[in-house]
Amino acid sequence: MYLKANYRVLSRLNVFADMQLRKVEYRYFGLMDNAGQKYQNQSYLFFNPKLGLSYDAGKHLNVYGSVAVANKEPSGDDLSKNLPLQRPKDERLTDLELGARYNLERFFVGVGFYNMQYKNQLVLNGQIDNVGNPKHVNVANSYRRGAEVEVSAGINKYLTLGGNITLSTNKILNFTEYIDDDHINNYKNTDISFSPNLVSSVMAVVKPVKHLEVTLTNKYVGKQFLDNTSNNKRSMAAYNVVDLRLNYSIKTKIIPEISFMFSLNNVFAAEYVTNGYTYSYYDGNDLVTQNLLSPAALRNFMGGLSLKF
Repeated sequence: MYLKANYRVLSRLNVFADMQLRKVEYRYFGLMDNAGQKYQNQSYLFFNPKLGLSYDAGKHLNVYGSVAVANKEPSGDDLSKNLPLQRPKDERLTDLELGARYNLERFFVGVGFYNMQYKNQLVLNGQIDNVGNPKHVNVANSYRRGAEVEVSAGINKYLTLGGNITLSTNKILNFTEYIDDDHINNYKNTDISFSPNLVSSVMAVVKPVKHLEVTLTNKYVGKQFLDNTSNNKRSMAAYNVVDLRLNYSIKTKIIPEISFMFSLNNVFAAEYVTNGYTYSYYDGNDLVTQNLLSPAALRNFMGGLSLKF
């Protein structure tokens, strides 16, 4: 169930609220304390509210703020493949955001700040469940905090330049890593996996002739860790990718608008990875770490045709 409301308190002040009531019910055949299996039920009822303010401080300036709560249930495998006392709890996120937008006819800049505070965030810590699969566990306190800047400027009718950058810090306050039953490591203020501290993009949109739009985008993603130990040997390197996109639109009497699209992705065939998995074990007294990485495509392309009636 979902309800959304907006109320203009004053001519320049708007208050908005989102309210979501969400129920999740699992019915599964899972492990019990006696190591046997039994049909079981597990239900979650979540209330996810959001409250915000938006204020027009001037003709071109708008400032806003919001606070929201979101809940997430464990996966079905977390429940069915673990004993009841080993099953993780649901996680809760409280998100606070503040920002401002300045908008002229051909210029836009937006600045935003966010603080995402987790309780019982679900993460991997190296443990495996009763059937050998990676196991999610709760970490009591973790957070994501950062700032975002977005800029767009119309230089003239032929050229528009834009870009955005996000700087963040993403931490788990206390984290325990399990390599095996005899090797357990504790960490403080460690980085959350798959959470780069820097993400940015720069974009140029060129309209050389009527109906044709050419977009060149350069995207940068900073280093990411494969697990929650901040170990550089278990990480994915930062990467930079350039994409080119062409859009051509025409209008006809029969079809109001016909659009052709062609995109050339990873123009310079950069070699990089976007996902992966790490696994460590002891061979005698030696620690062995294996990183299994998923390479992204090299130079690739896509085309498309859309008809608007």
